[in-house]
Amino acid sequence: GASDAMLVIDKEARTHKGDEQKPDDYIVMAAEELSEGMKQYTYIRLNANASPEYDHRFDASFAPGIAPVFHPSKAGQHLLVYALPGLHEDLIIPYHFAGMEHSGQYAIHLTENLEDNILFLEDLALDTIHQLDHEFPYFFEDIPDAPQERFHLHFDPPEDDPTHIAGTEGDSFIHGEAWVHERTLYLKGWDEDTQLDLFDMTGRKLQSFMPGGGTQTHYLNLPPGVYVLRASNGTGVYGTRLMVR
Repeated sequence: GASDAMLVIDKEARTHKGDEQKPDDYIVMAAEELSEGMKQYTYIRLNANASPEYDHRFDASFAPGIAPVFHPSKAGQHLLVYALPGLHEDLIIPYHFAGMEHSGQYAIHLTENLEDNILFLEDLALDTIHQLDHEFPYFFEDIPDAPQERFHLHFDPPEDDPTHIAGTEGDSFIHGEAWVHERTLYLKGWDEDTQLDLFDMTGRKLQSFMPGGGTQTHYLNLPPGVYVLRASNGTGVYGTRLMVR
């Protein structure tokens, strides 16, 4: 199946051979259907003995279940586990996506990454590129006419990316609360030098706020859906999602 319980690869249980070979490294992503929280996980497996071409010893085939369809492909094979001997800046991994019936809003999460590794997710249907981070998923809508191979995963930053929303920077943390109730945005406890920007799931900026101290309210004249609020100041950037009902 393709639900949360389909496959979990535990660090301590990863493949190894003898004491001289370290366990494999994994990059783990998940596509989430936002209304019910159904997730499809997908794995990039790094093993020095794997082939860049399809390799039955290290790759694993994808089988659709009850979650969104989200998986990479290699040499025409649809894969749950995509194996490589290593990463390089010119590497591009294609990902297929298909939404669930009667659902239209999704997020792609980065759940496990390698140290100092930066991922860029290109949405071919919307011509946008998003820096994928643990704290900053990519929110998007299902598009009926979108290509099956909707996403490309890059390991080198794009030269020109006007729609990119930055993720976290360093170890900084920005304090404050934000929530939505009856189409009203509530902001509480933000530093005076913090700017808040509201984006839709394509990366288009909709509104900006300078909340200052205390509690503020802002009416959101927006259709129901999932939006992204980005907070930024001199110490870092923080993103969170908001649901407008």
